[in-house]
Amino acid sequence: MNKQIKIPILYIFARSGGTLVNRCLGSISNNVVLSEINPYFSVIPMEEQAKNWFSLLSPTEYQSLLGQSFINKLEFIIHKANLLGKKLVIRDWPTPNFLGNVLGDGSLFPSGLLEQKLYLSHHGFETCPVVISRRSADVYESLTRTFKQFHLLSIDEFSLAYLEYAKAVHHYPNFHYEDICQNPDSYIRQICSLLEINYDSSFANNFWKFTKCTGDNHLNQPS
Repeated sequence: MNKQIKIPILYIFARSGGTLVNRCLGSISNNVVLSEINPYFSVIPMEEQAKNWFSLLSPTEYQSLLGQSFINKLEFIIHKANLLGKKLVIRDWPTPNFLGNVLGDGSLFPSGLLEQKLYLSHHGFETCPVVISRRSADVYESLTRTFKQFHLLSIDEFSLAYLEYAKAVHHYPNFHYEDICQNPDSYIRQICSLLEINYDSSFANNFWKFTKCTGDNHLNQPS
């Protein structure tokens, strides 16, 4: 595979508008967003998303990827997307890299590093990164309200984790969730351009119907 192909990456901390942006981009024809995947841990394994949501893998191909490395899986899925003329985007899940107890069982320990970047650069991939951010106070409020493992999360612990994340992504193009909500067409157009993926203004009428992603649409009480 030609690793000079750029991989579009969305870096979005939990509760920062990731589901909304994912649905906007995913509702555009021939865009495929692998949702909240990370070399450290993924909400839903990328091979499951590729097979069940986007029909990029046959059952045999899916079985062949089980147990393989993150990079091997990604290379094959990118190859399949390219064959079908699809624009593939990685929506990173950086939260467990910076904030502890994400699963609520103490099994994940944050490295304090942007691991998606490290893995891809180590294996020779180029990326088109874009960051979606939100007011930190709103991120904290949403985390502590939405997830029981974060009900007692202190402001100090959150602030230190969020600061390290902000340092890791500060040099990438950054779009504010609040601005996107105010002027979605302009900002989604810009995001698609930077990611080098397809854009269609019809997303504004179709995004709410798109459910092939992780996030709010999988919560018991969506925000």
